[in-house]
Parts: sequence; structure tokens; C-alpha cells
Amino acid sequence: MRQHLKTIFAAALASMALAATSASAAVTINLTGNSATSGSYGNVRTFSGSGDGQTITVSASAWSAQGSTITSAYLGSYSNGLGVTNRSEGNGGSNSHTIDNAGQLDFVILQFDRPVDLLSAYLNKYGDTDASFMALRSMPSGSLLTLSQFQSSIAAATHSFGGTTSRLALEGTTVISNIWAVSALATGTDTNDSFKLRYVQVNAAPAVPEPATWAMMLLGFFGIGAAMRGRRSGEPAALTFA
Repeated sequence: MRQHLKTIFAAALASMALAATSASAAVTINLTGNSATSGSYGNVRTFSGSGDGQTITVSASAWSAQGSTITSAYLGSYSNGLGVTNRSEGNGGSNSHTIDNAGQLDFVILQFDRPVDLLSAYLNKYGDTDASFMALRSMPSGSLLTLSQFQSSIAAATHSFGGTTSRLALEGTTVISNIWAVSALATGTDTNDSFKLRYVQVNAAPAVPEPATWAMMLLGFFGIGAAMRGRRSGEPAALTFA
């Protein structure tokens, strides 16, 4: 009888393992390239990364905030990562094609093909590497929006401080979202932050069990309960399948 219970319990655990998959290993998405330093505002670049048997794709776009206005910007991809040329930076010369907060606050929005936990981002320095991370509820539409419109879409935000070295910046929350923004430091009076975004590391959200898998789990627990009732009554437990 005890061995019978162990067999049923093992089957139930196997069903649960299939249904509630734990967080997979981190996927690294490389954001490097060889583009011009200026071009059409609002352009989108697509990247992907693979790991642990899965491929995650992300679409990236550039934005810049000045006062109460946010406009689309040009997103370049370079050997050191993504950079932003906003509408006041001309052709992006003199390393102004970075993610910086000199005059305007530049940021990159990353729209993933599924909800993810953004774990970290590698920042190549062109000044300080203080940065802000924001999980967004929705993707901005159009090329112009107000600061209050953007702020209302922020589900969570955190800041990472790192001085003047290139570094792997950790995103400090456990929020899950398919839309994330990475900016130069978006708080305080620091205007010396400037970097390129070389890669990001993400974990895909665990899969939600399908109804059929939930049924397998319930059947496994039913089997355990039936076996235990049979043991208490002194009768062998039996499982029947229609």
C-alpha cells in the first residue's frame, strides 16, 4: 500500500512539474550593430536571443524627453550597443548619439514578444552610467506624447547607480512586463550620464498551465486522496479511467 501511494504521489508531482514550469535560465539579447549615427526618427530595430531551448525577440525604439514633451528619436545600433540621436543632436556627432541626459533625457523602449523579467543591462560608458529602468503597461503610440501620458503608463521604476565605468547594471524589481524602458538617470540633477546599451538579460515569465494540464494535476491529487481514504478504511484504493 505504501508503495502504491508513492507511485500515485510521484505521478501527481510529475503532472505539477509539467504544469507549473519554473523560471528558465536567463536569455542574453545582444543589441550591437553597425548603423549610421542619424536617420529617420521613430525607427525600430529588432533583435533576438536564445537560451534554455527558447528564443526571445525584442523590438527597440528611441525616445527623448524635454520638459513636459516626449518625442520619438533615432535609434542607432553600434559595436558598443544602442544609442539615441534626439531631434536636437543633428547628425549625432561628437558622441551625442548615446543614451544621455544632457539637455534632453534619452531612453530606449524594448518591446518583447512575451512578458519578461528584465534582470540586467550592460552599459558601455561615455560619461556616468547611472540609469533608470521602467516597466510599462503599454507601448506609446505616435511620435509625440506628454510627460504625464508616459508617466501614467509606468507600472514600476527603479534606478541603478554605477559611477563612470562600463558595467552590468541590475534591474532591482521582480516585475514582469513585455515593455521596458531603459534611460539615462531620470531623477535628481545629474546631467553627466551617457552610455550605450550593449545587451540585456531577461527571464521569460513561467508558462500558465493549460486546462488539460490542470485536469491532470487534479486527477493526481484525487488519486492520492482516494488511496488515503482506502487505507483508512482498510480497503485497497482503485483508480478508474473512463
